[in-house]
Amino acid sequence: MNSLMDKTKKAEILQRIREGKAPLFMEKKPNPESPSHAAQETSTYANNDLGKEIQILREPLWNPKAYVATHHYARVLLAEKNLRLPSNVLHDDYLVYTNKWETLHGKCSSAMSLKVTWAREILAYPEINGVFKKGEDIRDAATGWTIKAKDVPKEAMGVKGAGLFIDPENIDGWRVIPRTIIVLTGMIQELHGVGRVDEVTRIPLAVPKQVLDSLKKNEKRIISRRSETSVRPICRGAIRDCLVSYVDISRDVYCNIEPTNKVFVTGVRF
Repeated sequence: MNSLMDKTKKAEILQRIREGKAPLFMEKKPNPESPSHAAQETSTYANNDLGKEIQILREPLWNPKAYVATHHYARVLLAEKNLRLPSNVLHDDYLVYTNKWETLHGKCSSAMSLKVTWAREILAYPEINGVFKKGEDIRDAATGWTIKAKDVPKEAMGVKGAGLFIDPENIDGWRVIPRTIIVLTGMIQELHGVGRVDEVTRIPLAVPKQVLDSLKKNEKRIISRRSETSVRPICRGAIRDCLVSYVDISRDVYCNIEPTNKVFVTGVRF
């Protein structure tokens, strides 16, 4: 594949993710949701500094291609193995501060390899330039996922640029039941924008251009969001150019992918 075609393919895949669609190569995967397809093996790599490990679920009897599932079935599969989805912070550490993300890819079988995987947390935000309204549920009209008004911190009400970083206790059908909530201020008001990473949540937040220009590369992240009010699971990904060993979107944070899409499943032990 020549460099022009390579760039074109990268742009196509990245655009599909930014639009909340599954990458092309993920759409023809076998359905992992049947109990008969329960993963039998895991491939493990460890981050000793954090004392945790991320495990990549594999298809039954081992397959070089990683396991894919919707957000719901990813949680079901992991629970069966006493695992849970990794935090966005752990994903970020792997993708930005180590080369361990390469384990997700294995051997290069083509000129380019892309892996996107669920994080544990959920990001809720109002429509662009909108605010959370007092006494109203936060509802994602496309998915039905809802955060009840009583669960929304008062500090987030009526504040432009507010967002909620939620570690869910449970997702009961359409209702997201928070275990913890961190109120963010400075949510980026663009569909795809770059900001300074918040060290606690690893979500990029808006700062003045002169501040952004002064930041180091590892202090910045790109976020992809929707224009409408949304309650979406966070996805993280890495793209690898196997011809020149180049990674160009490993820092991106995707908060626009529907939970019914199938992406790669990784987990950590409780």
